[in-house]
This record gives sequence, C-alpha cells and structure tokens, in this order.
Amino acid sequence: AIEIPIRLLQEEGLTIDSCERLAPNVARITSSGDHGSGPVNVVVKQGSRLALQGEAAGLDAIREASEIFKVPKVLCFKEDGRGGSYLMMEYLHRDPQMPWYLLGRALADLHLAEPKDPKALDGSFGFPVDGFLGRTPQANAWDSSWPRFWRQRCERLLRGAVQLRPAFRRVLQA
Repeated sequence: AIEIPIRLLQEEGLTIDSCERLAPNVARITSSGDHGSGPVNVVVKQGSRLALQGEAAGLDAIREASEIFKVPKVLCFKEDGRGGSYLMMEYLHRDPQMPWYLLGRALADLHLAEPKDPKALDGSFGFPVDGFLGRTPQANAWDSSWPRFWRQRCERLLRGAVQLRPAFRRVLQA
C-alpha cells in the first residue's frame, strides 16, 4: 500500500480530501484547496528514484514531442529523506473508447522529433536517464552506433525474459 507523506503534498499546496488507491504504490488524490478552478486530481506514485525519474523524463519527452496523445503533466518529483521517492502528475480520465494506435503515433513523433540533448544532436543514440520497461531496467547510455545500442538493449530485455520464462532460453541460444 502506498504511504503518502502529507508534508510532501502540503509543499505543493495540496490538502487531501480523498485518496483512492489505483494500484499498489499508486493513488489518486483529490484536493479541493484554494486552486480557483475547483477540485484538483493528481496521481502520486511511490517507487525507486531511478524508476520514477525515468518515468518523469519519458512522460515529459512524449508530451513535448506530440500533441496527438494526451500525456499527464509531471507536477513534481520528491524524495522524502528516508529513502522513499514520489512522483506527482496530472490525473487523466481514461477514455475507454480512445484508440490506442494514437500512443504509437505519439511515440513515433517522439522518435522523429528534433533532439534537444547535445549528445543526440551529435548523432548518438540513447536518453538522458535510464528507465524501466515494465519492471525490466532499461539502460539508456549514449552510444554512437545505432546497431550496437539496439543490440545491447534487446539483449538485456531477452535476458530479463529468460529469468521469467525458461522457454526464452531457446531464443537466446538460436
């Protein structure tokens, strides 16, 4: 269960009116504080610093690169001083009729966008921070060779899959 430090929310000017658990370590907070436009809904995630920083950077990059797909705005990333990390972002109501191919277009826009990082501008492949693909760590170290960057990424994902399913061993041995 997620434990949200009230102090961290208060630092962002939020008071908790209601808290709904959406998933383990994820909660939707409703605050009717003095925001001028009615209740504010935010999502607060608790997790590792690496995972949450990677998620925040990825969400920001997708949102900046594409207007096709609505991406939550990251409001803040905080550490509580006791080893806990928290990511607060805009809550978006999920539209069950939303065509998911739009996410694919948004990701394509991200990869086609003019890079902002100086290393990408110099022709390297990667991302400024490491992240996760589900629970699998995704190293994003810069590399000047696209085939090498992609091969290393795929090898790490396949090795993680082998740990989950022995049947994947045959794929690596082929």
